[in-house]
Amino acid sequence: MSKCTYGRWAIINKEGHEFGNLGWFTNSDKADVLAYCKEHDIKIQEGEDVKVVEETEKFEGHLTPLRKVTMVDKKITEEDFKEYEDCRQSGITNMFHVSNVEMVTGLSRGKIIYIIKNYSDLRKKYMGGK
Repeated sequence: MSKCTYGRWAIINKEGHEFGNLGWFTNSDKADVLAYCKEHDIKIQEGEDVKVVEETEKFEGHLTPLRKVTMVDKKITEEDFKEYEDCRQSGITNMFHVSNVEMVTGLSRGKIIYIIKNYSDLRKKYMGGK
């Protein structure tokens, strides 16, 4: 029986910290993940990178529930942005700890990452740049 490798890929910021989860990919390399990002309009900024941050091996056919790859939902509503901004202004968590932000706001990981990466534009759109 051949083995499958499952890797959880993430965006790594300029400081070398995990910035956003891209999800679990099977037997994938960096080129596969970058192609996925391009296909789903997930922009990797200059100085950022994508890396495997967690890895496991399972035999093929073994049913282990894994999280599906996160797809960014680019339809950020004013209410979504307000939830994010309320959390940010409260100081309750570091906004780069996406799993904490998920729990506090109820927003999906994809929406949070999209808001982080497009914060200035969304702030102008929903708050007039205040």
